[in-house]
Parts: sequence; C-alpha cells; structure tokens
Amino acid sequence: MTNTKRTRQRFTREEFGAVNFRLIEYLEEHSISLNWLHEATGIRYATLYDMGSNVQNSINLIHLNMIMDALNISDMNLLLEKLD
Repeated sequence: MTNTKRTRQRFTREEFGAVNFRLIEYLEEHSISLNWLHEATGIRYATLYDMGSNVQNSINLIHLNMIMDALNISDMNLLLEKLD
C-alpha cells in the first residue's frame, strides 16, 4: 500500500476572487458598537475587529453564525460582498 499525502489546493485572491466582510460598515449603518457585538457573541473583540477590517483571510462559520444571530439577520449577503 502506498502512503500518499493529500494536499489542499490553495487559491490566491486573483484566482478565486476576493470577498469583503462588511461587518464594520453594517455595524456603523445600524449604530451598533463592536463592543456590544463582542458582549452579545462572546467572540473576542480583537477577533471581531480583525474580521471587520478584513485582516483575516478566512471566516470561521461558527463565528459568522453567532454574529448573524446576535444581529438578528438571516441573509449573509448583508455582511459579505464579492469584489471583482
């Protein structure tokens, strides 16, 4: 039996496209503070800040679900924007 190692295919932003996580903009539009969201979700303030500033290359789906629950939204398109 041959031992083969699976490798994950990695995409660059140019190949896959970029997505803007509009968290900060959404909060500002609805007069909600990042600190309130931190307290409502239990997600670290720094993590929320990094997510909202698009510092992170990925979004934890559990965090996304917690954020959507706290903001009482069911359409993730309110928070995500595909960039050309």
